[in-house]
Amino acid sequence: MDAFPEEFNLASWLLDERVAEGKGERVAVIDGEKRVTYRELQRLVNRVGNGLLELDVDMEDRVLIVLPDGVELIAAWLAAIKVGASVACVPARLTLAQYERLLHLTRARTLFIDASCRKYVEEAIPSSRHLRRVVTVGEPEGKQIAWEEFASSRFDELEAAPTHREDTAVWFPSTSAEEACHAVGHTHQALASSAVAIRQTLRLGLEDTILVQPSLSGAVALTFGVIAPLSAGASTALMKEDGRRPSMEDSVKRHHPTVVLTCSVLSTDPESLLLSRLLGDPGLSTPPWVDASHVLLELRRGLAGEGYFRALFTTAALQPLLGASEGTDTSMCGRPVEGCEARIVRKDGSQAATGEKGILWVRQPCVTPHFWHDEARARETLRDGWVKIGGAFSIDLDGYVWYQGALES
Repeated sequence: MDAFPEEFNLASWLLDERVAEGKGERVAVIDGEKRVTYRELQRLVNRVGNGLLELDVDMEDRVLIVLPDGVELIAAWLAAIKVGASVACVPARLTLAQYERLLHLTRARTLFIDASCRKYVEEAIPSSRHLRRVVTVGEPEGKQIAWEEFASSRFDELEAAPTHREDTAVWFPSTSAEEACHAVGHTHQALASSAVAIRQTLRLGLEDTILVQPSLSGAVALTFGVIAPLSAGASTALMKEDGRRPSMEDSVKRHHPTVVLTCSVLSTDPESLLLSRLLGDPGLSTPPWVDASHVLLELRRGLAGEGYFRALFTTAALQPLLGASEGTDTSMCGRPVEGCEARIVRKDGSQAATGEKGILWVRQPCVTPHFWHDEARARETLRDGWVKIGGAFSIDLDGYVWYQGALES
């Protein structure tokens, strides 16, 4: 996979290039009743980006986004990247202590929040020494800035910041543990490279619609559900996180997706079982199924930057994956896409034989995550461009990677 130009901006690559290619009138995002075209999304991103510049958001500043799934989240995320800032999205339903730690970790100078879920976020704000302004989707309070001031701006044009391909574009903080937060950073080039790998693996094109199960704050959903489809000129259909969220069945019937991204473990989650039956309905087209937790399960426990690794494997890209039988630990993860490598090593570091269980390491050109405030994990996880996933895995004669459960002690 070729490197991207030294001066490279991920947001401009995703949006400006699609419009320049003549795809401006194609639907980029389906958010409830709203169908937002690439040109409309570009205009909104430019307006929000100009609003950020008026607030003196500069290159390498940090922006924290706490919004439910929606076009506002996508626009804020792309706008921050386009002006050269580093951005982190986190779930809109965390605890006060978690938000305090995230504000401290990211040192965010700008925060996007939603009026419907700002209670704990607002209570965390006084603890931050770095935060300077808050933008609210919905009715603002006090000195908060209304999202509408950005969205209705007359400034529709915005030149992308001249970011370097190795500048950090996105942080994926870990929010599950109660101890101090850590984060994995990814560059503009790394995310674009992963998008290309996913696009090629899933064979995404202009006629594809990707249905994304919440939440877009996660690395997997952002990478598979936003970056990859936008790079292909495809459409992303969102399932809302709030009480009005439609069922998976309703969403599949309504949007007729060609790819379904689900973060539920198949064969155990009721909604996944429902979708399994739905996919067997001869009256519906059968979309490829990307299950974001069934494969590389060690990732979820061991590494926050999981979006990078999902791009390495097909994860049943060309046929539905209905999952292993209940109680079975062995699962096929797929095989590396073009340009990517996977290997299994023993605990002593020697190369494992074909079919032998061991520790999985992966390598992808142009993509190496970096760990923020976690030097020990970086030493343990990164080695000569290879990234340690964990174990136990095996690789068969055809190059397919199999998850084999926990590595025996």
